[in-house]
Amino acid sequence: MEFYNLKILAVRGTNMAVRDRIRASSSPYLRLTTDSNTELRTEVQHQTLEPEWNQLLGPFNVSPNTPIHLEVFDHDRFTSDDPMGKAEINIKGIIEASRGDLTNTKNNSTIKTIKPAADNYLGSESRIFLKDGVIGQDMVVRLSEVESGGVHLLLQLPINSGTTVGGQNDVSPDSGGNNAPTLQRQQQSMATTIATNPEVDESVDFTYNNNNNDDDDDDYCGDDGDNYDDEEAGDDDIPIEF
Repeated sequence: MEFYNLKILAVRGTNMAVRDRIRASSSPYLRLTTDSNTELRTEVQHQTLEPEWNQLLGPFNVSPNTPIHLEVFDHDRFTSDDPMGKAEINIKGIIEASRGDLTNTKNNSTIKTIKPAADNYLGSESRIFLKDGVIGQDMVVRLSEVESGGVHLLLQLPINSGTTVGGQNDVSPDSGGNNAPTLQRQQQSMATTIATNPEVDESVDFTYNNNNNDDDDDDYCGDDGDNYDDEEAGDDDIPIEF
C-alpha cells in the first residue's frame, strides 16, 4: 500500500455559527483526524465568526482512499467544547495529480479542477496546481450538521512523495532524506504566499437550513469565562484562488 506525506494549511473560516449567545460570537478551532488516529488542531481564535488560522498542520501519512476528517469546535473554558460543524477532505485528486507526468507542467499552472458535488463537501470549484516542486490544492469546504460555516484549506504534497510499504521505494523525500529541508522550505513558501496574498470570491454562501440540527439554541451558549477583546470580522469573504 502506498502512503503520502500530506500537509494542510488551515487558512480561515467564514460565517461561522454562533455558540456564545451572550457575546453573539464563538471561539473556533479546527481539528483534523485520520482513520489511523492522527489528530492535529489549530490554535483557538477567540471571539470571532471569521477566524484567521493560517496554520500549517501535518504531515499526515495518508493513503489515496483515506479521507481526512475535519471538525470545528467552539472553545469553552469551563464546559465541554461545542461542535460547529464537520466535513471530510477528499485527497484522491491531489494524489492522482502527484502520480502524473508533470515534466512539461509550468510552475504556477493549474493541473486540474474539481467541481462541487453532493459527496465532496466543496463549496466552490477546487484548483490543483504546481508551485515550486509542490502540488497544491485550494479548497473551500462547506460544514455539515451546523447552521452555517465554511473553511478554506490548502493541501500541499511534494511531487513523488509516495512511500510504498513493503516495496522497493520505502523512503519518501519528505521523511528525512536529502530533499526534506528543500521541500519543507517550498511548502512553507507556498503557505506564506497563499496566506498573505489570497484572492476573494464573495459569491460563496455558507448559510444553511439544516433539518438535522434541531438542538435548542441554549445548548450552544458559550461559557468560557474569559475576558477577550472582541475581534472585528473582516469584510472579505473566504478566498478560493491564488
